[in-house]
Amino acid sequence: MKYPNIAKKLSIMAKLDKETRNKLELKNINKEIAWNNIEKIDKKNTKKLKEIISHIGLPTVSMVGKKGSLNAWLIVQHSGMSELNFMKKYLKMMEYNMNDIIPYTYAYLIDRIYMLEKKPQIYGTQFIEKNEKIKPYLIYDIKNVDKRRKQVGLNTFKETKKEIGAV
Repeated sequence: MKYPNIAKKLSIMAKLDKETRNKLELKNINKEIAWNNIEKIDKKNTKKLKEIISHIGLPTVSMVGKKGSLNAWLIVQHSGMSELNFMKKYLKMMEYNMNDIIPYTYAYLIDRIYMLEKKPQIYGTQFIEKNEKIKPYLIYDIKNVDKRRKQVGLNTFKETKKEIGAV
């Protein structure tokens, strides 16, 4: 690992991301306040990640380790609609470094971007809540989705639906 200090920063950022989101599951919490806190953390994390990228480029496995690379991806994944251009830029960097990233992170990010752009997703990683039920967001060429999922190390679409309780 080339940048252990950056890996540590990414770990702290991802931990804060997860802790803030976990508060949504508490019973006596104001959801609006919780989401406002999440948005603040996402903005801070995205800003810090952009600084890291301007310093070292894409936080790949060889640069920040597997966990560091996963943490960077999590931050991008949660950066939101206002950072769509940043998400696309990050995706391009991933495409140029496919041998030094975790392949399923690419699948999740491209699906998230397509969903935000209201396009069908490719790998079936994105789900939405509709009428109090979890459903997959629209998928391109669903009959071949498991072939694509296998290429990036994901389990079957059916298994994923079962795991998250989707219909």
